[in-house]
Amino acid sequence: MLTYFCTHFFLHTGYGVYAQKHYFKQEFLLEYPGQLISEKDGEKREKEYPPDKGSFLYFFKDRGKNYCVDATNSKGAGRMVNDSIRPNAVMKIVILDNIPHLCLFALQHISPGEEIRFDYGVPNLPWRKKVSRLFSESS
Repeated sequence: MLTYFCTHFFLHTGYGVYAQKHYFKQEFLLEYPGQLISEKDGEKREKEYPPDKGSFLYFFKDRGKNYCVDATNSKGAGRMVNDSIRPNAVMKIVILDNIPHLCLFALQHISPGEEIRFDYGVPNLPWRKKVSRLFSESS
C-alpha cells in the first residue's frame, strides 16, 4: 500500500499529518477512521475516557440522525489531523453502502511537506483562544 501522508510529533502541537505528494483542490485526502456510534454513545464515551489520555470523537448529523465517529483506538492518520482557523482541508460526509464516512478533502492545492489542517468547528478550544489573542495583539 502506498503512503501519501506521514505523521510527526512536535512539542507544542503534538502529532500532525503531512502530505507527501501534491494534492489538488477538492481532491480526497483521508478518512477520519473509527467506530460509527450514536451521539448518545459518543457522549457516554466522552465522559468515560480519562482526561489525560484524550479522545478522538467527531460528532455530526447525517440525514436527520446524530452520530459520532470514535477514532480513539484507531491507528489511522486521519485522526491526527490538527485544527486550524485557516484550514487547507474540509471534512465532508461520504455515503458508502448507506453508511456515513467522514472524509477530508483539499480546499486548495497542498504541497509535499505541508501539514493537513481542518476547522474542527468548535470556536472555544483552548488553543484557539491563544491564537485569537496573538492576532488581536498584532493588529
